[in-house]
Amino acid sequence: MIRFPKTRKTPDLASLLFLGFLFFSLPFSAQEVLRPLGSNDVIKSWLENLNPYTRMPVTPDTIPLPFRDDFSKTNIYPDAYFWIDSTVYVNRHMGRAPITLVVATFDGLSKTGAPYDTVTTVFSSLPCDTLTSKKIYLSFPVSDSIYLSFFYQPRGFGDLPEPGDSLILQFRSPVKPWTRIWSKAGFAPGGSDTSFFRVMIPIKDTSWLKNGFQFRFINYGSRQGNVDHWHLDYVYLNRLRSVSDTIMDDVAFVYTPPSFLSKYTAMPWNQYNASEMAGVFKNYIRNNFNTLKNTTYEYRIFDQNSVQVNTTYTGTGNIDPFRTSNYTVCTQPTPCLNLNQPTVNYSFPNFSNNTYYTIQHVISANPDINRQNDTLRFTHRFANYYAYDDGTAELAYGLNVIGGKLAYKFTLNVPDTIRAVDMYFNWVPNGLSNPPVNSVTQRSFRITIWSDMGGVPGAIIFQDSITTPNYHFEKHNDWGNLMNQFYRYHLTSPVLLSGTFYVGWVQYTKDLLNVGFDLSRNSSSKVFYNTSGSWQNSIFSGSLMIRPVFGTPAEALAHSDETNETPDIILYPNPGPGPATLSVSGGQTTNYNVFNSAGVLVRTGKFSGSENIDFSNLPEGLYFISGISGSYSWNRKFILIR
Repeated sequence: MIRFPKTRKTPDLASLLFLGFLFFSLPFSAQEVLRPLGSNDVIKSWLENLNPYTRMPVTPDTIPLPFRDDFSKTNIYPDAYFWIDSTVYVNRHMGRAPITLVVATFDGLSKTGAPYDTVTTVFSSLPCDTLTSKKIYLSFPVSDSIYLSFFYQPRGFGDLPEPGDSLILQFRSPVKPWTRIWSKAGFAPGGSDTSFFRVMIPIKDTSWLKNGFQFRFINYGSRQGNVDHWHLDYVYLNRLRSVSDTIMDDVAFVYTPPSFLSKYTAMPWNQYNASEMAGVFKNYIRNNFNTLKNTTYEYRIFDQNSVQVNTTYTGTGNIDPFRTSNYTVCTQPTPCLNLNQPTVNYSFPNFSNNTYYTIQHVISANPDINRQNDTLRFTHRFANYYAYDDGTAELAYGLNVIGGKLAYKFTLNVPDTIRAVDMYFNWVPNGLSNPPVNSVTQRSFRITIWSDMGGVPGAIIFQDSITTPNYHFEKHNDWGNLMNQFYRYHLTSPVLLSGTFYVGWVQYTKDLLNVGFDLSRNSSSKVFYNTSGSWQNSIFSGSLMIRPVFGTPAEALAHSDETNETPDIILYPNPGPGPATLSVSGGQTTNYNVFNSAGVLVRTGKFSGSENIDFSNLPEGLYFISGISGSYSWNRKFILIR
């Protein structure tokens, strides 16, 4: 039998993070600071890697009832079957204790992940993201009792909307213009893990009961960054409902899956041994129905060749309704090698090279109106670096003291040579600070490695030369550094280490360095800072996005994100009305093709230096530009807006 032994009033993750958010609300004078992000790098990276030949789905202009979307069917952008725009961010990491796994997040960023505005210094609440439904067949009598319901949450694992900010709902029909139906001003929710709030709206006005009816959500807030968050979940419109129709026959995961390793999400392949496996792992499951649901759970482990390497583990158990017992915590021992030997824990084999494993978790209840939220996947990477984080930042971390020291704890199983440090610094425009902060080129620090002294950083083993935050980004004429990735800082001298060590920095600025902060994994016991002469543990629950890199020089270079020998490809203005200037550094001869969103070739050309690409007589939308500059091939996206 699967072990669903207990339900919890508050998930471990939520309770840990609530303390962090209390401190996040402290004044900026605090020495250890969390702040909102300046952009959404997940969207930028997704756009950058989108296949230009991918055909967009063809959907009807008007759709029938029921309208039911919990956002779990799509990635990054809303489902084009239900929605006509894509400025909200569909994700699995911003909602706090959501109804199901995925939420739609409203913020101050456009569909490209960039701020709507980085020039205006007035922090007034302006319209930002919009989520508009398709036209809906809604020609029914009032007696059919039609209701629209949804769940909303302010802040979540993000930034709190101020009282002057708001989330609004509007209706429109062929006989009536957009009209505000509901709104909510920004507020601070309590510490309860049920801080998604349900709204039930009856549709009785006959002017709305027309074919071609639409509804839309709009958030008002700052247009200058990844701030003022609202999260939307489980939007449901149907007939033959009542005000008490608040249950859904849906059992779902609510958080991303845990690591099978006890400490890390990734580690060097030569440092792994069986002792690194976690003793137990937990998944949080929510039964949105009103009665107990018998549920099957299984997991499978696949290697990098998609070959299943363990016997499927399957069990069944009963999950209580959320409204009476809250979340069910599915607690399992470290995966069994096979069902015939349940006491023999599975462990990854010893490795001879870089590799990865994918764990797939699946729950199944019958009936269940939505299967899309019943599957989780987690990839364990065994490369040449250590990571506590999951690769996605929700906030940015920093110290606001000159001479501040930050140290991150790691432990080697065998001696190894550190050759680089990957750091994920978040781009924050000056307009998000009041008063504006210094340019990042003036925020200097030195990468530093300390020994261990009884559980805290000890003597300095190595200190590199002075440097500043660096970013990987898609350049933009208006917005600057946007698509942040991990930047690899190669050490001036390799350092042989053994046992426990600490890596971080000593800073020579009072301005925040804004390293990425991952809220989904709590590694605060490994984070130490020193701003007054003594080391202290971080007060914030989460993980810094700092990764020490080991191995041979060739391995460090092979897995570096740096592209020093590749040309700079600049396309601006983007988005824009066209023409767009395409500039390639180095004067290399460039051949390029332009495709529309359906993969049809619409323009082609050849140039050296720069070229004005003509978009006249082309409709608004997303275009893909692929090119070859010398021996370097590249792809870019262009959004045509008139």
